[in-house]
Amino acid sequence: MAKSNKERVDDQRAARQRANWVEVRLWVPSQEDADAVKKLGAERRALAQELIGLEELDVPGRDDLVQRVREAIRQQGSKAYVTESGPILELLSALADAGNVRGIARAYAIFARAYPMNAHFVAHSIPAKIVSRHFPKLLPVATLARISSLVPDWQSRLIDSVGDEAAFSAQVAHLHDALGTASKG
Repeated sequence: MAKSNKERVDDQRAARQRANWVEVRLWVPSQEDADAVKKLGAERRALAQELIGLEELDVPGRDDLVQRVREAIRQQGSKAYVTESGPILELLSALADAGNVRGIARAYAIFARAYPMNAHFVAHSIPAKIVSRHFPKLLPVATLARISSLVPDWQSRLIDSVGDEAAFSAQVAHLHDALGTASKG
């Protein structure tokens, strides 16, 4: 069933709030002032997409990851991909292939800040990347085939924690441990 306008607006508001965006409502005395506020909002959104003002990204040892995320964000919407979020999805796949679980969470958090409206779609792709690209190197395929019966809420746990490096890493480790125990038993 299609979502109503109100549901879409509520989803957009929730996505932006999860990315720590702040909603501002105000009255101004003229249309000219309203236009100026709208222009300022557009400028600030553009800066967010350029990752301006996120100095905490420049953490020693993460320069390569930050640069890779910046490049994926610059390519957002590229016609070279089937989906507009293709560049970040490709990067997340590469990080999963490399077993860089913390990198997945960090890349997602940066991307969600720049493109909160696409964050939901991207977050929902991450459980499949963990199970199809990271775990097969660590666990028997037969165990992975039983993942939903062994840990029924595994997808929602990963999706809910993906914006937080420590929480996401803990969830992936918990899932790995649960599956590892099942593969031995």
